[in-house]
Amino acid sequence: MSDFRYAPIYGRNPWLMVEDADEVADFFRNSGTPFVSHRRDIVHFGSQPHVYWIESGLVASSATTDVDKVRWIGLFSRRTLLGSVRAIGHGKAAMTLMATAVTDVSGFAVPLELYARWVSENPERERAMLLNCIAKSECQVESVLVNDLCSVDDRVEIAVAVLFRAAGITEAQLPAALPWDIPVSDIASLVHAERAMTSRAVGRMVSSGLLERSGRTFVLKAVPPAARLWWDA
Repeated sequence: MSDFRYAPIYGRNPWLMVEDADEVADFFRNSGTPFVSHRRDIVHFGSQPHVYWIESGLVASSATTDVDKVRWIGLFSRRTLLGSVRAIGHGKAAMTLMATAVTDVSGFAVPLELYARWVSENPERERAMLLNCIAKSECQVESVLVNDLCSVDDRVEIAVAVLFRAAGITEAQLPAALPWDIPVSDIASLVHAERAMTSRAVGRMVSSGLLERSGRTFVLKAVPPAARLWWDA
Protein backbone atom coordinates (compact mmCIF):
# COMPACT_ATOMS: atom_id res chain seq x y z
CA MET A 1 0.00 0.00 0.00
CA SER A 2 1.14 3.54 -0.69
CA ASP A 3 2.10 5.81 2.24
CA PHE A 4 0.31 8.69 0.50
CA ARG A 5 -3.23 9.33 1.71
CA TYR A 6 -5.32 11.68 -0.37
CA ALA A 7 -7.56 13.86 1.81
CA PRO A 8 -10.99 14.91 0.48
CA ILE A 9 -11.11 18.42 -0.93
CA TYR A 10 -14.86 18.82 -1.35
CA GLY A 11 -15.87 16.47 1.47
CA ARG A 12 -18.15 14.55 -0.88
CA ASN A 13 -18.02 10.84 -1.52
CA PRO A 14 -16.23 10.37 -4.84
CA TRP A 15 -18.55 9.07 -7.56
CA LEU A 16 -21.60 8.87 -5.27
CA MET A 17 -24.18 11.58 -5.97
CA VAL A 18 -25.83 13.41 -3.07
CA GLU A 19 -29.51 12.66 -2.52
CA ASP A 20 -32.32 14.95 -3.62
CA ALA A 21 -35.04 16.43 -1.42
CA ASP A 22 -38.44 14.94 -0.55
CA GLU A 23 -40.08 17.67 -2.65
CA VAL A 24 -38.25 16.36 -5.72
CA ALA A 25 -39.32 12.79 -4.95
CA ASP A 26 -42.96 13.85 -4.66
CA PHE A 27 -42.86 15.75 -7.96
CA PHE A 28 -41.41 12.83 -9.90
CA ARG A 29 -43.71 10.26 -8.32
CA ASN A 30 -46.76 12.40 -9.09
CA SER A 31 -45.77 13.71 -12.53
CA GLY A 32 -43.37 11.12 -13.92
CA THR A 33 -43.70 7.99 -16.00
CA PRO A 34 -42.50 4.81 -14.25
CA PHE A 35 -39.54 3.04 -15.83
CA VAL A 36 -37.60 -0.14 -15.18
CA SER A 37 -34.08 -0.84 -16.40
CA HIS A 38 -32.39 -4.20 -16.14
CA ARG A 39 -28.78 -4.75 -15.21
CA ARG A 40 -26.46 -3.60 -18.00
CA ASP A 41 -29.14 -1.60 -19.82
CA ILE A 42 -27.64 1.56 -21.32
CA VAL A 43 -29.29 4.95 -21.79
CA HIS A 44 -27.62 7.77 -23.71
CA PHE A 45 -29.20 10.28 -21.35
CA GLY A 46 -27.12 13.18 -22.62
CA SER A 47 -29.28 13.23 -25.74
CA GLN A 48 -32.58 12.14 -24.18
CA PRO A 49 -35.34 14.69 -23.42
CA HIS A 50 -35.90 13.39 -19.88
CA VAL A 51 -34.66 13.65 -16.30
CA TYR A 52 -34.73 10.43 -14.27
CA TRP A 53 -35.56 9.87 -10.60
CA ILE A 54 -33.85 6.73 -9.26
CA GLU A 55 -36.24 5.01 -6.87
CA SER A 56 -34.19 1.85 -6.38
CA GLY A 57 -30.98 0.32 -7.66
CA LEU A 58 -27.70 1.82 -8.84
CA VAL A 59 -26.79 3.65 -12.06
CA ALA A 60 -23.32 4.70 -13.27
CA SER A 61 -22.65 7.59 -15.63
CA SER A 62 -19.89 7.87 -18.21
CA ALA A 63 -18.58 10.84 -20.19
CA THR A 64 -18.71 8.82 -23.40
CA THR A 65 -21.20 7.07 -25.65
CA ASP A 66 -18.68 4.40 -26.69
CA VAL A 67 -19.66 1.20 -24.88
CA ASP A 68 -16.15 -0.20 -25.43
CA LYS A 69 -14.46 2.69 -23.60
CA VAL A 70 -16.56 2.98 -20.46
CA ARG A 71 -15.01 4.87 -17.54
CA TRP A 72 -17.55 5.65 -14.85
CA ILE A 73 -17.52 9.13 -13.32
CA GLY A 74 -20.68 9.09 -11.19
CA LEU A 75 -22.92 6.73 -9.21
CA PHE A 76 -26.63 7.43 -8.77
CA SER A 77 -28.31 5.43 -6.01
CA ARG A 78 -31.86 5.64 -4.69
CA ARG A 79 -33.30 9.12 -4.15
CA THR A 80 -31.08 10.81 -6.71
CA LEU A 81 -31.76 12.54 -10.02
CA LEU A 82 -29.97 11.53 -13.18
CA GLY A 83 -29.79 14.33 -15.73
CA SER A 84 -30.54 17.29 -13.46
CA VAL A 85 -27.11 18.90 -13.93
CA ARG A 86 -27.53 18.74 -17.68
CA ALA A 87 -31.13 20.01 -17.52
CA ILE A 88 -30.36 23.02 -15.32
CA GLY A 89 -26.94 23.89 -16.71
CA HIS A 90 -27.30 23.05 -20.40
CA GLY A 91 -31.00 22.92 -21.20
CA LYS A 92 -31.77 20.95 -24.35
CA ALA A 93 -28.16 20.85 -25.54
CA ALA A 94 -26.99 17.32 -26.28
CA MET A 95 -24.09 16.08 -24.17
CA THR A 96 -21.82 13.07 -24.55
CA LEU A 97 -23.17 11.20 -21.55
CA MET A 98 -24.17 7.58 -21.06
CA ALA A 99 -25.77 5.76 -18.12
CA THR A 100 -25.35 2.08 -17.31
CA ALA A 101 -27.65 0.19 -14.95
CA VAL A 102 -25.20 -1.40 -12.50
CA THR A 103 -28.13 -3.27 -10.94
CA ASP A 104 -31.80 -3.58 -11.80
CA VAL A 105 -33.22 -0.06 -11.49
CA SER A 106 -36.67 1.45 -11.12
CA GLY A 107 -37.79 5.05 -11.05
CA PHE A 108 -39.71 7.82 -12.78
CA ALA A 109 -38.92 9.89 -15.88
CA VAL A 110 -40.10 13.46 -16.43
CA PRO A 111 -39.73 15.43 -19.68
CA LEU A 112 -36.84 17.86 -19.48
CA GLU A 113 -39.01 20.90 -20.24
CA LEU A 114 -41.55 20.01 -17.54
CA TYR A 115 -38.77 19.54 -15.00
CA ALA A 116 -37.10 22.86 -15.91
CA ARG A 117 -40.43 24.69 -15.66
CA TRP A 118 -41.19 23.16 -12.26
CA VAL A 119 -37.76 24.16 -10.93
CA SER A 120 -38.08 27.75 -12.17
CA GLU A 121 -41.55 28.26 -10.66
CA ASN A 122 -40.16 28.76 -7.16
CA PRO A 123 -36.96 30.82 -6.53
CA GLU A 124 -36.15 28.95 -3.32
CA ARG A 125 -36.61 25.62 -5.08
CA GLU A 126 -34.44 26.79 -7.97
CA ARG A 127 -31.67 27.83 -5.59
CA ALA A 128 -31.86 24.50 -3.75
CA MET A 129 -31.65 22.58 -7.03
CA LEU A 130 -28.67 24.64 -8.19
CA LEU A 131 -26.86 23.92 -4.92
CA ASN A 132 -27.67 20.23 -5.30
CA CYS A 133 -26.28 20.25 -8.84
CA ILE A 134 -23.08 21.88 -7.58
CA ALA A 135 -22.80 19.17 -4.92
CA LYS A 136 -23.28 16.45 -7.54
CA SER A 137 -20.57 18.01 -9.69
CA GLU A 138 -18.25 18.06 -6.66
CA CYS A 139 -18.75 14.30 -6.26
CA GLN A 140 -17.60 13.79 -9.82
CA VAL A 141 -14.62 16.11 -9.43
CA GLU A 142 -13.63 14.25 -6.26
CA SER A 143 -13.69 10.97 -8.18
CA VAL A 144 -11.44 12.42 -10.88
CA LEU A 145 -8.95 13.56 -8.22
CA VAL A 146 -9.00 10.16 -6.50
CA ASN A 147 -8.33 8.36 -9.77
CA ASP A 148 -5.58 10.82 -10.71
CA LEU A 149 -3.74 11.02 -7.38
CA CYS A 150 -4.22 7.69 -5.61
CA SER A 151 -2.63 4.30 -6.12
CA VAL A 152 -4.78 1.52 -7.56
CA ASP A 153 -4.95 -0.15 -4.14
CA ASP A 154 -6.26 3.02 -2.51
CA ARG A 155 -8.67 3.70 -5.35
CA VAL A 156 -10.12 0.21 -4.99
CA GLU A 157 -10.46 0.58 -1.21
CA ILE A 158 -12.31 3.87 -1.68
CA ALA A 159 -14.50 2.52 -4.49
CA VAL A 160 -15.52 -0.55 -2.48
CA ALA A 161 -16.39 1.64 0.50
CA VAL A 162 -18.42 3.98 -1.72
CA LEU A 163 -20.42 1.05 -3.10
CA PHE A 164 -21.38 0.11 0.46
CA ARG A 165 -22.29 3.74 1.17
CA ALA A 166 -24.44 3.70 -1.98
CA ALA A 167 -26.33 0.75 -0.52
CA GLY A 168 -27.03 2.77 2.63
CA ILE A 169 -24.77 0.66 4.85
CA THR A 170 -23.34 2.43 7.90
CA GLU A 171 -20.18 1.65 9.84
CA ALA A 172 -22.30 0.44 12.76
CA GLN A 173 -23.73 -2.27 10.48
CA LEU A 174 -20.33 -3.71 9.53
CA PRO A 175 -19.58 -6.47 8.82
CA ALA A 176 -22.26 -6.37 6.13
CA ALA A 177 -22.84 -7.86 2.71
CA LEU A 178 -23.35 -5.68 -0.34
CA PRO A 179 -26.94 -6.32 -1.50
CA TRP A 180 -25.91 -6.34 -5.17
CA ASP A 181 -23.73 -8.70 -7.19
CA ILE A 182 -20.84 -6.51 -8.34
CA PRO A 183 -18.19 -8.00 -10.65
CA VAL A 184 -14.59 -6.84 -10.44
CA SER A 185 -14.99 -5.32 -13.90
CA ASP A 186 -17.46 -2.80 -12.42
CA ILE A 187 -14.95 -1.73 -9.79
CA ALA A 188 -12.36 -1.44 -12.57
CA SER A 189 -14.74 0.89 -14.43
CA LEU A 190 -14.94 3.08 -11.33
CA VAL A 191 -11.21 3.27 -10.64
CA HIS A 192 -10.21 3.50 -14.32
CA ALA A 193 -7.82 0.56 -14.11
CA GLU A 194 -7.42 -2.73 -15.91
CA ARG A 195 -9.48 -5.62 -14.58
CA ALA A 196 -6.40 -7.68 -13.66
CA MET A 197 -4.89 -4.85 -11.59
CA THR A 198 -8.23 -4.26 -9.90
CA SER A 199 -8.64 -7.95 -9.12
CA ARG A 200 -5.23 -8.06 -7.45
CA ALA A 201 -6.12 -5.01 -5.35
CA VAL A 202 -9.39 -6.64 -4.28
CA GLY A 203 -7.40 -9.76 -3.40
CA ARG A 204 -5.14 -7.71 -1.15
CA MET A 205 -8.21 -6.33 0.65
CA VAL A 206 -9.35 -9.91 1.22
CA SER A 207 -5.90 -10.98 2.46
CA SER A 208 -5.77 -8.06 4.89
CA GLY A 209 -9.11 -9.03 6.43
CA LEU A 210 -10.98 -5.93 5.26
CA LEU A 211 -13.15 -7.81 2.81
CA GLU A 212 -14.66 -11.23 2.23
CA ARG A 213 -15.59 -12.32 -1.25
CA SER A 214 -17.72 -15.16 -2.56
CA GLY A 215 -18.08 -14.87 -6.32
CA ARG A 216 -19.62 -11.44 -6.91
CA THR A 217 -20.79 -11.06 -3.31
CA PHE A 218 -18.70 -8.79 -1.09
CA VAL A 219 -18.76 -8.55 2.70
CA LEU A 220 -17.04 -5.48 4.14
CA LYS A 221 -15.57 -6.19 7.57
CA ALA A 222 -14.30 -2.69 8.42
CA VAL A 223 -13.90 0.74 6.86
CA PRO A 224 -10.82 0.61 4.60
CA PRO A 225 -8.01 2.97 5.71
CA ALA A 226 -7.96 4.83 2.39
CA ALA A 227 -11.70 5.54 2.69
CA ARG A 228 -11.79 6.61 6.34
CA LEU A 229 -11.81 10.37 5.71
CA TRP A 230 -14.79 10.10 3.34
CA TRP A 231 -16.67 7.68 5.54
CA ASP A 232 -16.46 10.10 8.47
CA ALA A 233 -17.41 13.16 6.38
